[in-house]
Amino acid sequence: MTPTRRTVWCQPGLRGARIVRRNTRKGAGKGLGMARQFAIVFGAVYALIGILGFILPSPLLGIFGVNTLHNVVHLAIGGLWLVAAFAAPMGPDSSRVISQIIGVVYLIVAILGFALPTLMDQLLVINTADNVLHLVTAVLALYIGFMTPRAAMTTA
Repeated sequence: MTPTRRTVWCQPGLRGARIVRRNTRKGAGKGLGMARQFAIVFGAVYALIGILGFILPSPLLGIFGVNTLHNVVHLAIGGLWLVAAFAAPMGPDSSRVISQIIGVVYLIVAILGFALPTLMDQLLVINTADNVLHLVTAVLALYIGFMTPRAAMTTA
């Protein structure tokens, strides 16, 4: 039985557009869907936290320390995940790749937060609750980014 194919993304090439197709047989691309759903949920949550940080006083929700730079970072991270999920500027794997990048960055931020708490507190008003949240976000983003399969693509 041959897999069904559908066009999911066009990539401009030197001699016109190259059409990239993905297998749509049962089970193909499920990991990509999971990465996109993760990017939508975490992007929305981080964007909302960034907005709430400007409205509510610090500590946010009585737990998380925030300042203007911290709020801007949350808005940027949320926006990056949402753009990857909806606009897909890098193609069908954009949610997975962005999760890899954000996961690595958040892992570094969590490690720095635990290792150099005074420095991180001065820069972004990061406390222990923030460090734990950043570590959990990093682990989840890295899992989604590296453990979900790439989109099965062929070129036409």
